[in-house]
Amino acid sequence: MAGKRLAIDLADLLQRRANDYFERDAVDLAIGTDQPAALLDYVTARVESGTTLKQLATALQQSLQRELTYHQLTHFLRSRYGQDRYDNALALARLRASHWMAEDALDVVDKPAYDSVTVQQARGKASQRNWLASRYNPEQYGQQRTGANVSVQLNVSTLHLEALQRADSQALPATDVPASLPQAQAPQRLSDT
Repeated sequence: MAGKRLAIDLADLLQRRANDYFERDAVDLAIGTDQPAALLDYVTARVESGTTLKQLATALQQSLQRELTYHQLTHFLRSRYGQDRYDNALALARLRASHWMAEDALDVVDKPAYDSVTVQQARGKASQRNWLASRYNPEQYGQQRTGANVSVQLNVSTLHLEALQRADSQALPATDVPASLPQAQAPQRLSDT
């Protein structure tokens, strides 16, 4: 019962916020000359503008005056729109949000800082935003890698042992060597001839 009440209250609150966000007129909505904004559109628009789902859940929780967790919000949206539609819309919103995050990182570090603590805080905030941008949009903001993503490990001892084994297996078979080799003759001097 409490879950259904939360879902109804959450849907109502999200609908009001979506209509306000997209500037839908209440009179036009009432007489049917305008369509209500989709709740998922509102959520993804907020994500695109840099709001995390956790921040959105916290803001909604304050308006609802009851607990609303990140998981409850995502469960509500997935059950209302279907998992695939929700996941695809959120992925696209995060891709678009990556640009905002990268630009906001610049704004954070461009603000004047007069002590080392403020500088470190700005560096941390900018780093976090850049990291999120790289996760949301790895093609544009991720680390660029040249060539294939290949990892090679060589063990020189193993390679040397394998080479010795190959050389041993390819060695010529031993032939009979005469017991006495002919003695080498002493070199002759040019003056002896």
